[in-house]
Amino acid sequence: MPPRALTLRGSADRAWSSRTRCRSRSSGIRPSTIGCCSRRSPLPPRPACAARPSPRSCSASSSTHRRGFRSRSTSTSPATTCGWPARSPSHWPHDRPQTGIRRPPRRLVGETPVSFRFLVLGDVIDDIVVRPESEIRPDTDTDAVIELRAGGSGANVAAWLGYLGAAVEFVGTVAVGDVARHSAELIVHGVRASLSASDEPTGTIVVIARGDSRSMLTSRGANRTTGPALLTDEMLAAADHLHISGYSIFSGGPIRTLAGWAALIARAHAAGLTVSVDPSSSGYLQDYGVDAFLGAIDGTDILLPNLDEGRVLSGRHEPMEVASALANRFPLVVLTLGRDGAIVADARGVQEVSTVPRIDAVDATGAGDAFSAGFLAARSLGASSIDAATAGHRAAAVAVMAAGGRPAHAL
Repeated sequence: MPPRALTLRGSADRAWSSRTRCRSRSSGIRPSTIGCCSRRSPLPPRPACAARPSPRSCSASSSTHRRGFRSRSTSTSPATTCGWPARSPSHWPHDRPQTGIRRPPRRLVGETPVSFRFLVLGDVIDDIVVRPESEIRPDTDTDAVIELRAGGSGANVAAWLGYLGAAVEFVGTVAVGDVARHSAELIVHGVRASLSASDEPTGTIVVIARGDSRSMLTSRGANRTTGPALLTDEMLAAADHLHISGYSIFSGGPIRTLAGWAALIARAHAAGLTVSVDPSSSGYLQDYGVDAFLGAIDGTDILLPNLDEGRVLSGRHEPMEVASALANRFPLVVLTLGRDGAIVADARGVQEVSTVPRIDAVDATGAGDAFSAGFLAARSLGASSIDAATAGHRAAAVAVMAAGGRPAHAL
């Protein structure tokens, strides 16, 4: 049975109406402090800007190409203020707690421009996070902390984007009885949730987490029905950047992939969007086939693999060689190395980016998703790839200080 599209927006849209009234007193820029504007819903009506003929452009300089985020307008209208801050995303607070999260570390990447919108297509999961208190003993009991959390790589990226202040819409699939619950889980982080209902159960993953390491036992469930057809032309027209979770690509099989995903990327480009893809799983990449996956994501602007995924896709082993090989195929590659930082590669070369100071990880689940969100949000501000990778590390550092793959605090 095809999924029945359901969207839960009422309370979010009311919250947005309240926020737009408050934001009108702050020159169109999202507030960075908690107040009457802090309860937010993403994807507001695009703000008007009288001095620009196209809603895609904020100034005469917006026609300049930024790698991974192409300009959507060639307007030469006079420079205007349309919600783009002048503040550098590299301005980080230095008083962030090193253990636990007492309050939301707000705006890890600066103020995200309200005129830039993200569209995320991906998986939604019920995570069962298991943190053993000792080595797991076979054939008997082992004490553990067990928590049920909302997760899924695609939904996690959307939640972190919303938490960082971006306007974002998430598209995915859950069981018919879980639409309201999972929509609410996204709305609290500032995400507009467009969830389709399926007769299949919501996907579930048992995550066995110990510090930086984790193993996952996965039941894809309703995520198997998530595909390119869920994105309408109206959704694409309202967005500036499309992010795709690799888990959704794996769910459909190579035939649907070659017929649909590459076509979706072409549709997004035709609508003026840039596209990023997270390969998501080295194991599923091997099962699915490297050639099939690369064919499915042909035309992607930004590839965001971790080292294991990059090794599978490139056939290389050394991190610098992995990044360089992938950069021959994709305009921008950001290869994450966990505690060892990241490597940014494009046509101009390959460069290492150090991570933030070492912290004790509680749960590494979702760290890569937080990195992707931090990187993309910073790039939307015009940050260089190097500065954006640093922003991604900051978000990932916050993510590992709490259990689960999403921000520990709601907006």
